[in-house]
Amino acid sequence: MLIPKVVKSGQLFMMQRAVNLLFVRHGETDSNAESRIQGQSDTPLSEKGRKQAEALGNHLAEEVFTSAYASDLARAYETAEIILSQSKFSNSLTIEKEPLLRERNLGEMEGLPVSVLYEAAKNHGVSAYNFTPKGAETWDELTERIKSFLEVISKLFNSEVEENVLVVTHGGWLKYLLLYFQNDSRFKLQNVDASRINTIPGNTGVTRLSILKKEEDQPRQIIFNSLHDTSHLEKAGLTSIRTRHFEN
Repeated sequence: MLIPKVVKSGQLFMMQRAVNLLFVRHGETDSNAESRIQGQSDTPLSEKGRKQAEALGNHLAEEVFTSAYASDLARAYETAEIILSQSKFSNSLTIEKEPLLRERNLGEMEGLPVSVLYEAAKNHGVSAYNFTPKGAETWDELTERIKSFLEVISKLFNSEVEENVLVVTHGGWLKYLLLYFQNDSRFKLQNVDASRINTIPGNTGVTRLSILKKEEDQPRQIIFNSLHDTSHLEKAGLTSIRTRHFEN
């Protein structure tokens, strides 16, 4: 979405009014299927996860992406590779490996069954969502990573083309991105069911939104087009697993 005809010193300037973002949770892994905690463990996609990514790639084949970012963990990066490999217009696009997009580090719980996390949280008198295992990243620390990534994205407002960005990351990361938007008064969310913000998308779930350029003395508007959409899986006869231990 561009606003042309901003003229200064006889020149025509193109001012970027919005950055369009398509966030994707990675495809399924064996750990997802076995209800094991992954965190920042570098687990690969399962065969089913690759099929999920292929289904999404086929669904997005006509999409023109101007840039692509992925968590540097294998399950997210491979998902991005598969998606773009099926693109008619963006299959040669370089995927930026971004550690800021990694899942929350869950310390000593990584690799263990989710049931162990629930039991440990119960023993500490808190919910699994509010429990920080030994050696784990806090939610506040994760939020700081999210804010750092948004700083990277904010530079795209200086672009002279309409930006349409693919971002492949993780369920917990996505949930906390949306909560950050919802709870910070500097943002105003539009066209989204607020009750669904506090949920984790299924594998390859798509959240499509546009972040508008900030107007002076006004909250920055974020307009949603979809939230955790997995319709591409249904069309391909596939299912996905939702991770629930990060939900309140």
